[in-house]
Parts: sequence; C-alpha cells; structure tokens
Amino acid sequence: MKRFTEDQVRDMVNRRLKDSTLVEQAGEIKVSVAYLCDFLHGKRGAGKKLASGLGLRREVLYVEET
Repeated sequence: MKRFTEDQVRDMVNRRLKDSTLVEQAGEIKVSVAYLCDFLHGKRGAGKKLASGLGLRREVLYVEET
C-alpha cells in the first residue's frame, strides 16, 4: 500500500491536467470544478470524494509530538 501526502495528491491532479482541462478532470473525478480549483490552490483539503475519484482512500493520521 502506497501512501501519499496531500501535496502529492495535488501533484497527481496537476499531472492529469497536462492532458485535459479542469472541467474534464472535475467530471472524471466526479467533483465540482470549484472544489477542484480550491483544492489545487490549497484552499481545501482532499476529501473522500476526490480521493475516491483518483482511486485512493482517504485516511487521517495524527502523530504524537515529542
């Protein structure tokens, strides 16, 4: 199982945008264009629906500070 940071997921979407438009990718991922745009600009996190649309599962990890 490979794990990705949110920045890596953002990079994954940006790579997909080299071959298609924001509108096309939003449709393929099944999220709104506004949500995808907000995600790409760091205004929103990668939610369950976006992760699922990319073939990923969203998990949250909390790590104890030392």
